[in-house]
Amino acid sequence: MRVLLLFILLWPCFVLAQGVPYLAPSLLEQAYNNMLAGNYAAAESQYFALSTQEPHNHAAWEGLLWAQNALGKYHATLKLSHQLVKQQEMQGAMYNYLAFAYLQSKRPSEARYYYQLGYRLDPQNPLGNQISQEGMAYAYLALGDYPHFYEQLNRSTALSGIPAPKPKLVFQTTLSYNAPAKNKKAYGIGQSIAYRSWKLSGAYDDFRISNTPFRNVLKAELGKQCNPLDIAVSGRTISGDDERVYPAKQVGLVLSPKLYPGIFALKPQVFASYSHYPRFD
Repeated sequence: MRVLLLFILLWPCFVLAQGVPYLAPSLLEQAYNNMLAGNYAAAESQYFALSTQEPHNHAAWEGLLWAQNALGKYHATLKLSHQLVKQQEMQGAMYNYLAFAYLQSKRPSEARYYYQLGYRLDPQNPLGNQISQEGMAYAYLALGDYPHFYEQLNRSTALSGIPAPKPKLVFQTTLSYNAPAKNKKAYGIGQSIAYRSWKLSGAYDDFRISNTPFRNVLKAELGKQCNPLDIAVSGRTISGDDERVYPAKQVGLVLSPKLYPGIFALKPQVFASYSHYPRFD
């Protein structure tokens, strides 16, 4: 019994002396528990130590990216991720951490690309796929692409089983003031209402010279986001004291395709406009 007890007490020393890496799983578990407990700085230090000891341990690198994002060290996550890409140590679900860092850094087009890349590289990972789909959804939301946002959100909720949040009406009011010269002033007010992929907006501008009304503009626009095109129809009436120009009316049509080549987001516009100035007709 004493021999057995002595063997149990001396076994860790024997393991360390033989260089068997039994410390790695223990350190990995400690770092993981620290992350769950909110001790992100301690976990970051432990994950870093483990990744230094075992440079091909993907769990250590993934944990380090996780800890850096939790600490808000998004620049460090971007730098480390691209370093791991060059070293060919970056794997499918690990791209979610890179994408999250881009999203938090207000770079949604790159976030969308890397969330999508993570999904494509590891299609058999259910948790990673759910994170990728949800991340892509909020990248599209940051890009203002509501059709793709709801499409991706529905996919992520189908994977997670959590119902998607209900869409809400979004109201936005804008006020403007401009004084291009001492005797010239312009006032404006605008209001928009958005729901899912629809947006209705109106605005009124009043331009004055020496505090006397000179020209005013009343405009409205109705927009609908579709795949692959966004469509907007607008109209405005212009009236003023200069009878050589006013009154006038304008209508316009804008078509905007949404393109996502690689890490970029492009939205070219085709614009058609018709203006009617009775004095020049």
